[in-house]
Amino acid sequence: MRTEAYSWGRLARYGSGPLLFIGQLFVQLAWLLLAPFGLANTAYWTRRIPTQRPGGEWQSGVGGASLRIFALGLTLLYVCALGSVSLDLGVQCITGTACTALPGGFHDFFSLPPLSWRGPQLALLSLVPIAGVLLLFVVSKRARTRYEAAIFDAADRMGGRGRDADDRRLRPLASEGFWRTARVGSPTERLHLAAAFLLIALLLAWDRMFATVKACAKLQTFVTPECLGGAAQTRDLPVLVGGIVAAAGLVVAIACVGVLAETTNPGDGPVNEYLRDRLRRTGTVTAWILVAAVIVYVFVGASLWFGGQYEVPGRGAFLGLATAPSIILGVLAAICISALGWRRGVPHWLSITIMTVAGLTFLAAVAQNPTTESGHPGPLRLPLFGVSALLTAVQLVLVWWWPRSRSGRRSGPPERFRAEGWAGMGPGIIMLLSLGAAMILSTLLVLGVEGWLVSGSPPCGCITAAPHQVLRPRSSTRTSGTSCPSSRWPWRSSPPASRSPFCGGCRSSPPRGRATAAGPCSSRSTPTATAASTRARRPTAWH
Repeated sequence: MRTEAYSWGRLARYGSGPLLFIGQLFVQLAWLLLAPFGLANTAYWTRRIPTQRPGGEWQSGVGGASLRIFALGLTLLYVCALGSVSLDLGVQCITGTACTALPGGFHDFFSLPPLSWRGPQLALLSLVPIAGVLLLFVVSKRARTRYEAAIFDAADRMGGRGRDADDRRLRPLASEGFWRTARVGSPTERLHLAAAFLLIALLLAWDRMFATVKACAKLQTFVTPECLGGAAQTRDLPVLVGGIVAAAGLVVAIACVGVLAETTNPGDGPVNEYLRDRLRRTGTVTAWILVAAVIVYVFVGASLWFGGQYEVPGRGAFLGLATAPSIILGVLAAICISALGWRRGVPHWLSITIMTVAGLTFLAAVAQNPTTESGHPGPLRLPLFGVSALLTAVQLVLVWWWPRSRSGRRSGPPERFRAEGWAGMGPGIIMLLSLGAAMILSTLLVLGVEGWLVSGSPPCGCITAAPHQVLRPRSSTRTSGTSCPSSRWPWRSSPPASRSPFCGGCRSSPPRGRATAAGPCSSRSTPTATAASTRARRPTAWH
C-alpha cells in the first residue's frame, strides 16, 4: 500500500527562478481563490443524480442549473471584491485619502486631465478586476485541460463504450461518453468571463448614472423613487444605454449557464460526435456572447473617458459597490438554503418561490432602514423583516418535514436519510461552506489591501495641510506654517526633485523670527496629531 499526499496550491508548479517564483506566488493565490469553486463542484456530485439511459443521454437532476448559477455568482462576488480594491479604494486614494503606502508617482500620474477626472480614473482602474478574473480563468482552464487530456487518453487506451449489453439504466459515472468528451467545459468558462465584463460595465455605468443623486449612495435608499427617478433623468445617454445593455446581457449570461446544465439527448447517432458537435455549437454561441460583453465594457469605459468630469456626493466612494455585493450575497444565500431540500425531495419550484419572495421582502425591509443614525425607520421595517424570516423558517421546516409527508414517503421511508451525510442536506451544507469560504477570502483580500495602503509612514510635515496635500505634496505649498521645498535635500539647494528620501519631501518651516536646530524631518506637529490626521482619512471599502 502506498500513501500519497498532494498540495492544493502546488499542483501547477513549474520550473524555478525569481520570475517563476513570483509567477508561482500569483498562481498559488489563484488556487486559493479557486477553492470555493472546488467545494461547489463537490456539491454538484452530492446531489441525487438520476440513472441515465443508454445512448449518451444526460439528466442533470434537481438543482443542476441552480448550482451552476451559484458558481457564476461566486465569480461575480470575486469581481465585486476586486472592484472594491481597485475602483473603490483606488478612487478614494486618488481623491485624497491618506494612502501612505503608495508612491508619489501614483498621485502624479492621476494629477493631470483627463486622468484627474473621475470617469477616466474608473475606466483605467477597472482593468484590475479584469486582470484578476483572467488570472483565475487561465489557472483553472490550464488545470482542466490537462486533467481532461489525461482522463480521455486513459479512457481511449482502456477501450469499450461504457455501455451494458442490455438496455438497463446506467449509473451517472458509467454513462456513455462520460470519460471521453467534456459536456460543459469551455462554454461555461466563457460565460463566466462574459458575466465578469458585463458586471464591471454595469458597475461603471451605475456610478455615472446615480452620481447626481445623493440617495443612491446607500443600499437602504437605492430602491426609493428619489434614487431611481434621478437616475432615469440622467443626461449621459451613452452610459445609460450601456448600463441597460450590460444588465440585459448579464441576465442572458446567467440564463445560458442554467441552460447548459439541462438534459441532453444525442438520439441515435454516436455519442462522442454528438457531444463534440454540441460543444462546438455552444462554444460558438458563448464566444459571441463574450465578444459582445467585451464590446459593451469598452463602450461604457469609452463613454466615461470622453464623457467629461462628474462628481459624486459625499466622500466620493464608488457607488456601484453600494448595493451589488449585498444583492449577490442574498441570491447565493437563497440558493444555498433551497439546496438543503434537493436530496430530501422538496419540490425545487417551491423552494425557489419561497426564497425569492423572502429575498424580495428582505430587500424591501432594508429600504425601510433609517438613512442616518438620527433618522427614523419606516413603519413597515419590522413587519417586512418578520415576513422574510418567517418564509425562511417555512423553507427550513419543509426541508425537515417533507420526507415524513405522504409525497416524501413515496420515495422511501424517512429513516433512509440517517445513513446519508448531514441527513440528506449535503448539497446545501457544502454550498454554504463554499459561500463562507468565498466571503472570507474576498474580505481578507479587501482588508489586506486596505491595511497595506495605510501601512506606510506618513510624510513628515505637510500633515497640517489639507488631506490631498498630504498625498500629493507640491513644490511650493505653504499652509499653516508648513512648506514643501522643491529641492531634493531639504537643507541645501539643488535641482528640483520629487521628494526627500527621509520624510517624503516635506518639512515644516519654523515661524518667522524663531530659529530651529532640528534635522530635515522636523515638524511642529506631534506624533499623536500625525497619527490622528492619518487615521482621519483612512480608506474604507466594502468587505
